[in-house]
Amino acid sequence: MKSNDNRKIIFETAVGYFFTIAVMIVVVFVIALLFRQRLNFFKTKYYILYEYGNDIKTGTVVSLNGVNIGDVKEIELDDKNRVKVTIKVWSKWSDKIREDSVAKIVRPLLIGNKQINISPGLDRYKVLPPNSVILSEESSELVDLVSGASLERFVDKIGLNPLFDSTEDIKRISVRELYDMAISSLITMNDFQRSIKTMSNSITGMNDSFAGMSLGLAGMSDAMKEMEKLTDSFDKMGEKMSELSGKMGDMSGKLDGMSKTFVGVDKSMVKMSESLLELDKGLTSNLGQFEPLTDQIISFIKELEIIIEALETNWMFKNDVERIKRQKMKESR
Repeated sequence: MKSNDNRKIIFETAVGYFFTIAVMIVVVFVIALLFRQRLNFFKTKYYILYEYGNDIKTGTVVSLNGVNIGDVKEIELDDKNRVKVTIKVWSKWSDKIREDSVAKIVRPLLIGNKQINISPGLDRYKVLPPNSVILSEESSELVDLVSGASLERFVDKIGLNPLFDSTEDIKRISVRELYDMAISSLITMNDFQRSIKTMSNSITGMNDSFAGMSLGLAGMSDAMKEMEKLTDSFDKMGEKMSELSGKMGDMSGKLDGMSKTFVGVDKSMVKMSESLLELDKGLTSNLGQFEPLTDQIISFIKELEIIIEALETNWMFKNDVERIKRQKMKESR
């Protein structure tokens, strides 16, 4: 009996947990729906019209100069078979979307999903109100331009592939042939671009070589200028040496004249020496003749001194002697 009661309690507990979890899941789901609807109140709706969708789908990112501002909510065709894209943008970015804004389908990278990029409008244009149509621009990517659908529209527009019946023999151009021609042209353009790039690199190398050559020529020109300065210095040195040589020549002439003068002086000195020798000989030979006369003169002078001393001591002549001395002294002054 007790085991049955335990089983009943366990079953009721499990059923209670199940219903509790189910109710919580439903409540969370309802809250999420309400929150999502409330978020839509903060977004602004716009429309964009394209001739071709170019892989645009619901949820595609809408950007403004690369900044994510919303997404695509709905895609449909209008009465003119144009692609009508409904987007919702956060309201804080709606003042950037103006009458001159353009929505273009772009691919941020070479690979990856496409986006709708809206260009911000200028301040002189009015802000685009909600539920308005934004100006559009078709995709200009190379892959889209050479795709089958784009080429088919291009062929239909220029009339290369007429769809009407005619008796004339008109050569029809299929989209595949035009596509192959476009691919061949792209390959040729790629090879031509590589050739241009190689030529550009070669021209760049030649430009670098010419730049190095120009620098070398500039250095050579500076060296030539220095050589010219050195040549001028040597010329000036030669002129100075020539002047010094001329002065040395003049000095040599003067030294020659001086040497001749010294020779004449030497000869004169020799002659004078000879004359002095002869005079010495003559004086020596005649000196004995003047010795008696010299003794007489000396004795006369001594006697004269005695007479002068005697006159000075005599009182009769003393005054006359002093007067004559004073007179002589005055005359000498």
